[in-house]
Amino acid sequence: MRDLPRGAARVGPICMIPALLREGGVEPAAVFAAAQLDPRLLEDPENFISYQSLGRIVGAVAEALNRPHLGLSVGEINGLAHIGPVAEFAAHAPNVGAALKDFVEHMPMFDRGGMVSLLADKDAVTFSYMITEPDVSAAEIIREGTVAIMVHVLRDLCGAGWEPDLVLFPHRLRGPLQPYQKYFRAPVHFNASIAGCVFAARWLDQPVAKADSALRTSLRKKASPPAYASFGDLVRREIQLTMPAGLVEAEVARRLDVDCSTLRRRLAREGESFRAIIQEIRYQLARQLIRESELTLAEIAAALGFGELSVFSRAFRRWSGKTPSDWRKDGAT
Repeated sequence: MRDLPRGAARVGPICMIPALLREGGVEPAAVFAAAQLDPRLLEDPENFISYQSLGRIVGAVAEALNRPHLGLSVGEINGLAHIGPVAEFAAHAPNVGAALKDFVEHMPMFDRGGMVSLLADKDAVTFSYMITEPDVSAAEIIREGTVAIMVHVLRDLCGAGWEPDLVLFPHRLRGPLQPYQKYFRAPVHFNASIAGCVFAARWLDQPVAKADSALRTSLRKKASPPAYASFGDLVRREIQLTMPAGLVEAEVARRLDVDCSTLRRRLAREGESFRAIIQEIRYQLARQLIRESELTLAEIAAALGFGELSVFSRAFRRWSGKTPSDWRKDGAT
């Protein structure tokens, strides 16, 4: 399998788009032309697509089909058997928790424009997804499609009886709620601080049906995660995976098994700093939440780890030249 460039994803999950358009009575060629995308790209599921192009095509398809919940259609089709070598490896994990950790660790093999994280306590698990590329169009459709795939994969891994307790999205609801309730079979909350699903922690110990430990061992090399291009990218990943705890330099250094001085020195060698990366990530997430959600500015400030709204407002004005309220009022341009 080819290594993905930063900001790209494997096209496998959207290879169904031409068939979906034809079923809806829409000629695919016109939609692909509007999205400035060659339809031949989807002929091989191992091809990759930039997140910018992905946003354009799913946005164009949703508009052509008048289907704001297009992501649910993507999730319905793409289960464990459809998402490539990592899924094949995870399908032979000893239990669901190990399989989900496989997805977190190996996601750069099939998606380098977003990331998944797994946070668990003794009662509940949050399996979440975030887009790491800035200013992607139709991000809400990509987000919904990815969470729909995550839920489909969990149903495949856990078997009969598993359903999420809660599904969350950080953007506002577009269109009716009923399709989401029907697909997820759980309460669905919009304008949350994250995208993902919550379920009971006991499912992490559930054995994966038909798992073959010998086959998993043989698949391990095939599914080995690619190395990150730079130490800075690795730091970004750890910050984004652990927000808001990832805002603390000592916590990121601990997760990377280095001390703080080594972390600073290695970043400086690449012309980067921990503080600058934090500001970059906060600004990107702030724009996303202001543009796509109905969260109050105080709620956005808290989600980004700011103790006070005034501190967030000053930081955002320094980044963008506008206050958060003016940026939202002006249409988040």
